[in-house]
Amino acid sequence: MRNLKTYEQFLNESKKSLNDYENSRNKILVGLKTNLLKDLLDRYDHEESGDMIHFFNNKGNHFATLFDRGSRYQELRHNGTVNDKGWLSEAVSGEVFNPKRNKPVVFDPKKHPELSDEFFDLIGTAYAEIGGHAKVKTPGDVFADPDWDWWEGTDLHGTPDFDLIMFGSKTKYGVKFSGVGHDGSREAKQAYLKSRAQDLVKPGYYIEVSGKLAEILISKYGCPTVEDQKDVEKVLGRKLDWKGKCPDDPNMPGNGWYVREIGGHPHAKILLGRPKV
Repeated sequence: MRNLKTYEQFLNESKKSLNDYENSRNKILVGLKTNLLKDLLDRYDHEESGDMIHFFNNKGNHFATLFDRGSRYQELRHNGTVNDKGWLSEAVSGEVFNPKRNKPVVFDPKKHPELSDEFFDLIGTAYAEIGGHAKVKTPGDVFADPDWDWWEGTDLHGTPDFDLIMFGSKTKYGVKFSGVGHDGSREAKQAYLKSRAQDLVKPGYYIEVSGKLAEILISKYGCPTVEDQKDVEKVLGRKLDWKGKCPDDPNMPGNGWYVREIGGHPHAKILLGRPKV
């Protein structure tokens, strides 16, 4: 059996690593006298909390919780990666999709919850310099937003797992890009910029950006800016504090800058691409 820490030790080490699986639709009934419970305890790192037991994979990510549902049985609710024998599938994107090098694969995130750990690592790497993605704090957050229904992955190095992933929302105005994950390599960063720029000149693709990324996409890659206030407000579905020129730096390119609050703080943004308005 692997080492069992006290729950207090666990909380002190990683207070944000627990996911809430109380309402997960993925569940397995576990009889108290069956071998399944013993097997789970032997196979995986786990932490006890009252009448619950939390299970973690070999990367330390929380993938399931065992709930006490009465005297005769317990219930294992998980993130969709556990089969009915209690084995955790930690398949990587290369095994699932067998992607060809430099050929993007668009896929349905609902069908592949087992990839949340891998994608969490990629997203964490991409946003490490700014302290992480605002909405992705655990592997359970990767596919949690129902609006993120457009996903694309690319193998860049012939490994063949994805080195670059991009995700967004399918709206009535087209695809709105929301985020990225990559392996941190120069090749992956350049591939992201090139791919986004190629899409943003096509009708039905758009992105909301700021700072250095906005400058690069506009000045270096020639991405179109949306500079009609009514169009931008229509696409984003809200009234905006319209500025025209960038309020943080008037030398920034584009005349469609505005300020809106994100996480309680004002941020200067600009809409790029060609939404269908």
